Amino acid sequence: MNEAMSLKPLRWDLIVVMASRRIKSMTELRRRLHAIGYEISAGQLGRLAYAELPGRLNIELLRALMTVLDCRLSDLLVEGEE
Repeated sequence: MNEAMSLKPLRWDLIVVMASRRIKSMTELRRRLHAIGYEISAGQLGRLAYAELPGRLNIELLRALMTVLDCRLSDLLVEGEE
């Protein structure tokens, strides 16, 4: 018998972390990323910010977000209920 194992639920909380850091716009986040040398288009950042759960995440992008938001990976990618 081959039962499919369900994946652990994850939630992408970029918008929540931004709000807690008083970053009110994608433009401001993009400016901060640019200031540390990370380039991302406005469109890419918007899709990432409002994604329910991004299908792919670049490690360098995660590091840049953690740097400018002064947060941990577990703040951005939350394990638990969907």
